[in-house]
Amino acid sequence: MENLTRFSYFLVLCLFAWSSSYARQKAVSGKVTELESGKPVPGVNIIVKGTTADVATRAAGEYTIALPDGAEVFIFSSVGYTSREIPVNGLSAVDVTFDAYVQSLKETIVVGYGVQRRSEVTGSVSVVSGRELEEHPGFNALQSLRGKVSGVNISTNSGSPTGSNRVVIRGIGTINASANPLYIVDGVALDNIETMNPNDIQSIEVLKDASATAIYGSRGANGVILVTTKRGGTEKGLRLEYNGDFSLGRLARKIDVMNAKEFMEVQRIGYENAPIFKNYAPGQEPATRTALTHNHQLSIRSKGEYGSLGAFLNYSDAEGIYLNSWTKRASVKLVYDVSPAKWLSLGTNTTITKTWANNVSETGGGFHASRAITEVPPIFPVKWTDGAWSNSTEISDNEMQRNPKLEQNPGY
Repeated sequence: MENLTRFSYFLVLCLFAWSSSYARQKAVSGKVTELESGKPVPGVNIIVKGTTADVATRAAGEYTIALPDGAEVFIFSSVGYTSREIPVNGLSAVDVTFDAYVQSLKETIVVGYGVQRRSEVTGSVSVVSGRELEEHPGFNALQSLRGKVSGVNISTNSGSPTGSNRVVIRGIGTINASANPLYIVDGVALDNIETMNPNDIQSIEVLKDASATAIYGSRGANGVILVTTKRGGTEKGLRLEYNGDFSLGRLARKIDVMNAKEFMEVQRIGYENAPIFKNYAPGQEPATRTALTHNHQLSIRSKGEYGSLGAFLNYSDAEGIYLNSWTKRASVKLVYDVSPAKWLSLGTNTTITKTWANNVSETGGGFHASRAITEVPPIFPVKWTDGAWSNSTEISDNEMQRNPKLEQNPGY
């Protein structure tokens, strides 16, 4: 009987302790929704700060949790959303809105249509901004890109403004096929970007290895160059911008050629009367010049409440060191981006480019300027007294080339 009485006392004491503990806890409920859409967010983890108590929201975004005595802060967290700490402040209902978490672009790199961590593609992706390209102005973007990206070799077959560029990324990977990379300009594949206005470029990304170029298949085997062009304004209002640059070019070194007396001594035959010939200027002097290159860029950008507009005008004129060697480019680019709704974005990009060029051949056999200016006999003037261009073939036993002036002025 005495043992039964003791057990009854113990049971009553336990029930009292449990009821006291429950009385110190407060039930808090609420709902978690997205900030933009207002839709419920299921699976949100809710932790009472400083305790082990936690709960997850149901399919409708609702939750109920017991708040221990002394605890006043909830921590809401979920993948893809910014974590929040909410004080209860004695409330029995706490509703929370969640904002989507935007991942920092500095930690990831967009490759094709996917995203990789920067640590996984270190050295395989290089980015050159438009500002860096402007530091080394050139008639085309490839000339400005030269020397700015490791592992990318850009060479020009000529100093002429009409010379073509060759781009090799991380060495030649083929024997018979082309080693040229793939060019992607604003998502459109192109064969080259030599005629593109470099002032329209916002940035250039060079994808070098297989992991970075895999999305492009076999076309990206030699590397991929991604070009992003400038768009409309980023701030409300109208913005007018002008950029211009000038440069001079001249023959770096002249080839040492024979003068009239040396030429006659070499010929030895038939020129015992060499002193009667005048010592005219070598062919390099009258056939070359100090070349002037100038570039002009006018940009007009505007941004409104729902869209942006951009217009870019460019004119470039590059002279060659050889007379009558030049190339010119005029381009107009119009871009328009509009977002009539949060879920809809539209954009257009229109570019018109016109190039003019007069190429003076510098390679191959026959009569080309590079050979003629060093082989023209110094005993010939540029023009005869009757105004006709001199021609070394006028003497039958002279096997020299024609006068370079004659080659650069067809029709004489």
